[in-house]
Amino acid sequence: MRAAPAMSLKQRVLDKLGFTKKTLIRFIVIALGSQFIYSINAIRVVLYDPFRESMGISNTQMGFLFSLLGLVGLFAYIPATWFTDRFSSRKILTAGLILVGLSSFYFATAPAYPVLLLIFFVWGFFQDGPFWASVLKSVRCTASEEKQATAFGVLELIRGSIEFFTNTVAIVMFSWIGDSLLGMKVAMSVNAGFIIASGVLCWLILPEDNFLQGETQKEKNREAWEGVKKALLIPEAWLTGLTACGIYTVYVGILWFAPFLTKVYSLPVSMAAVFVLFNTSLTRMVASPLGGMLADNMFGSAVNFMRYVLAGVVTLLTIVIILPKSDALLYIGMGVMILITISVYMLRGVYFAPIGEMHTPKAISGATMSVAAVVGYSPGFWMNTINGKLLDSYEPEQAYIYIFCIMLVGALVGFICAIVMNKRIKKLKVQH
Repeated sequence: MRAAPAMSLKQRVLDKLGFTKKTLIRFIVIALGSQFIYSINAIRVVLYDPFRESMGISNTQMGFLFSLLGLVGLFAYIPATWFTDRFSSRKILTAGLILVGLSSFYFATAPAYPVLLLIFFVWGFFQDGPFWASVLKSVRCTASEEKQATAFGVLELIRGSIEFFTNTVAIVMFSWIGDSLLGMKVAMSVNAGFIIASGVLCWLILPEDNFLQGETQKEKNREAWEGVKKALLIPEAWLTGLTACGIYTVYVGILWFAPFLTKVYSLPVSMAAVFVLFNTSLTRMVASPLGGMLADNMFGSAVNFMRYVLAGVVTLLTIVIILPKSDALLYIGMGVMILITISVYMLRGVYFAPIGEMHTPKAISGATMSVAAVVGYSPGFWMNTINGKLLDSYEPEQAYIYIFCIMLVGALVGFICAIVMNKRIKKLKVQH
């Protein structure tokens, strides 16, 4: 009998990731669009002060803009519970990318604050809500049930690579041009072009996926509403959302590390920008896929993995709070912040994986992801405003003690919810 041919390296990699060649291409296109749409927002993380100054706004106004972004995005998940299962990801992703890209070109001209409010309102709806829920649904339905954590981890790897690229371009342009307003305008315009290009790519590559069984428009509408009702009653959707909420609270705090280094430790803006660039984008590229693979291959599930990592985050945040804020301890503080960031990106790579691990029906995956996302991303609404207000109301060192305490509470909430969900998953496995 002739021996079966050895499996090629490419096929072994695809099997390890849980994709076929066709689904991998689609996955990459989804990942590209899922990060490019946030590319202008991400510039704020590495060049916080130049970004704010080029807009001519205060810390509180900056915080309010991003809180508005989070608030609108949070409410956008309500219609997303219906939209994401009723319409194809191809249509939703393309529409979101094109509209955000066009409005980004105008944002680059640094318009008046009332116009900035309008732009952030538009971004809040078209960057989050139906768009992001469609990204999560697409990843959940594209990858195999056994490789959900790996797939979400690789998603963050690709997104982190893109973020590193776009932020590096922004820093280079800002430094090379040597003018805050002009440098920001050029960097934002280039990123707006990337957003629109990725929208076109989604339209050309992605299929018209729809898992509803109804034959008429009326039947599909009714079926989508039934899916929303079912998703609202799934405990795992709410527990996943609460766990993600705790993790995302810590993540939002990480995005304010740049002013912490410049205002508390007097680190130059350019050095703080480089540190944050490597501490976010580069760390994300390594930590996110690592988290997914560890969760699937060593811990048996994403939830079990999250329990242990969140316990570590609680410990690290406690150290940051009690650590004296002196120049002599700068590098120790930076080291702890790096460990927090690594942990958070490992967690972000898997915090929606439990929905796929629980074998949620694909027909209601969009609704279930939307319910979890409403809760999970809520810190984007309230925490940015609180952080900005704290920085405007207190001395930087005291303000950041409060900010780190909020992050610590978030980590504790996530840890407790992960424990509860892990027990539920064990019970369900015994039942099956």
